[in-house]
Amino acid sequence: MKIKDLKIIFMGTSYFASKIIEDSIKKEIPIALVVTQPDRPVGRKKEITLPEAKKTAEKNNLSVKQFAKIDTLAINFFQAENPDLIIVASYGLILPQELIDLPRFGCVNVHTSMLPALRGPSPIQAALLDGLEKTGVSIMKMDSKIDHGPILKQEEVKIYKKYDYKMLEEKLAEVSNKILLPTIQDMLDKKIKPKEQNHHKATFTKIINKKDGRIIWSRSANQIEGLHKAFCVWPKIFCYWEKENQLGNHQKIIFWEIKSVKETSKSINKRYGEVFNNEKGKTLIKTGDGLIEIKKIQLPGKKAMDIDEFCNGQHQFIGAILN
Repeated sequence: MKIKDLKIIFMGTSYFASKIIEDSIKKEIPIALVVTQPDRPVGRKKEITLPEAKKTAEKNNLSVKQFAKIDTLAINFFQAENPDLIIVASYGLILPQELIDLPRFGCVNVHTSMLPALRGPSPIQAALLDGLEKTGVSIMKMDSKIDHGPILKQEEVKIYKKYDYKMLEEKLAEVSNKILLPTIQDMLDKKIKPKEQNHHKATFTKIINKKDGRIIWSRSANQIEGLHKAFCVWPKIFCYWEKENQLGNHQKIIFWEIKSVKETSKSINKRYGEVFNNEKGKTLIKTGDGLIEIKKIQLPGKKAMDIDEFCNGQHQFIGAILN
């Protein structure tokens, strides 16, 4: 049996999922249907936005079906479709056992970690937050538990210091596309024996919330830089600035570009979260260990600005204590 002869349903939502759809199309793998989550309101203006997987599917004239949850109606739909195989990548909803058991070749999941490490919804962010030197891609047969099923194939990915979420996601998508389809073909040819995970070594990630981007300035500069790398797409990192002579006016500050740097003699007596300029005119913030250099910053509802432009319009910012 060749993979091209199968009726395949692809389930995915994010940009990562869209990259796998694109690669499958290039390799002439017949995806019968793309299943993704519903369009949702995004941003302050609550503009209805299509999932990246849906955009890619429609661009390539693939059929799309969207479910807010996998309930009885959804199961009935899948039963009527009668797929041979379901490929899942960054879908965002838990699949019930009834659906996992439906395809004759099961459900194959693409997970962006070296399982059993970093199971759950945010493995890319967690790898960056934890300062890991490497992560990877796991192709697995799904079972009823989250990222618990036996492994078909894994490949490690080195995390370079320059990598942020976007860069690491792109690299993981590249590796996924290299190994996914050959792994499925080997599964069909029974050249792979699925390997049970060592569940005692499992670690878990969590759903990311907006509040997780709040900066705690008593943490180290490296930790704060890791937070920025992990959350550079969403939810961004932020803190609050209470302006002088405006008691109770807490202004949210969103950071777009930052860099961790070493302490200087000028920073020794500064407080955590204090903003100051060094001898070279760079705008820095004192942390629990090291400094953060600010490069690009934003106030809610305003455009993101280079720090010099921002300070020209916000003279009180230098010397402020952020929290």
